[in-house]
Amino acid sequence: MVRHFRVAEVFGPTIQGEGRQAGLPSYFIRFGGCDLRCSWCDTPHAVLPEQVAMLPKQNVETIMERIMILDRGPRWVVITGGNPALLHLEDLVDELHGEGLNVMVETQGTHHNTWLWKADEVCVSPKPPSSGNLVAHSTLKRFMSHFSEMQKKQMYFKVVVFDDFDYGYAQAVHEAWPEFDFFISAGNEDPSLPTVGNPYPELKPAVAMGAVPLTQDVVLDKMRWLMDTVKSDPRMADVRVLPQLHVLAWGNERGR
Repeated sequence: MVRHFRVAEVFGPTIQGEGRQAGLPSYFIRFGGCDLRCSWCDTPHAVLPEQVAMLPKQNVETIMERIMILDRGPRWVVITGGNPALLHLEDLVDELHGEGLNVMVETQGTHHNTWLWKADEVCVSPKPPSSGNLVAHSTLKRFMSHFSEMQKKQMYFKVVVFDDFDYGYAQAVHEAWPEFDFFISAGNEDPSLPTVGNPYPELKPAVAMGAVPLTQDVVLDKMRWLMDTVKSDPRMADVRVLPQLHVLAWGNERGR
């Protein structure tokens, strides 16, 4: 049976902006479909059902063709979404490996799929309270139970923090799984660009009125706050605070 998937975008080469591979040249494959509706998510085209339904359906062969026509350079392909763990992508991972490419998967830890074992790296990015879709500890525990034997180098955590409540959530996740690398970065939201909570900002000018435009200064101010919070917290002594490099360079521009 040939499976078809809703594909939001295939792009690169670009630079991975966050997590353990921040700074590495990468290709990205973004699939449509998600089990969460995080209000500040900047990819509504890959999350909202009415937008996902308009995405083209593609099989593994077509996706590989799109990857292979991109300029050569990166050795890593990032599979993201939405939530790619909802899909059966084992054949795609095999094809990417067959072309000598490494595969990193980004998922929020809500849904287990056995093909994740095939990935060279899995970034688990559970969503904090500010998202409106907090990934409960019990859900994350259930997800992580499937990976008890996965090598530490293959899996790590990444949490985006918008406020003190999110920070407390990040602390709890790190304390529950201290054996895995843990990365933390300051969240951002551009009031002029679509989000899941505001998919059509041009139709809702009142939403953006009074909102602080996203500039490098705004991003850096939030990062300074997070660094100040982490630096003297003994519970987070081995956590790495990183910027979102793609945001500093390009804002939340799509396809970056």
